[in-house]
Amino acid sequence: MKKSIQDSYLKYVIVLGIMFSIVLVFWFVKFPVTPSIDKSFLYRDLFGPTPIINDEYVLFTHDHELIGGKQSVIKKVGCIAGQKLERRADGFYCNDKFLKVIRLERVNGEPLPQFYFHGVVPENKLFLYGTDQYSFGSRHWGFIDVSEAERLIPII
Repeated sequence: MKKSIQDSYLKYVIVLGIMFSIVLVFWFVKFPVTPSIDKSFLYRDLFGPTPIINDEYVLFTHDHELIGGKQSVIKKVGCIAGQKLERRADGFYCNDKFLKVIRLERVNGEPLPQFYFHGVVPENKLFLYGTDQYSFGSRHWGFIDVSEAERLIPII
């Protein structure tokens, strides 16, 4: 009888350990659900608040009818506060580095909202983009606040 209780206890601990591991994976590891970025797995930065810089990935919540309302979104940082952002004829540039082509229409031909900006990125703002040509990003809806973004670190 004692062995049966020990076996039950061990099974209980194993099941709890597996459940805890699954929760941790889904809390810390993020899987992009669209092809808008070129990474498959990213994890939340656990090492504290350091400034977000160009070419990092961020997770934030965005609310727009073209993405079905409020959604968690992963994008790449293209330009940060204090840098020069320009919309030119062929696309967006940050400190003269090409970021993204301007896309005027959806795949079905409907017009997309457009963000027009030429100047220094305001304090506490980020310009974000997806690495896929059809990605919906700051070129369409503008800046987001740094406080809304959570740094993600690519695994693959």
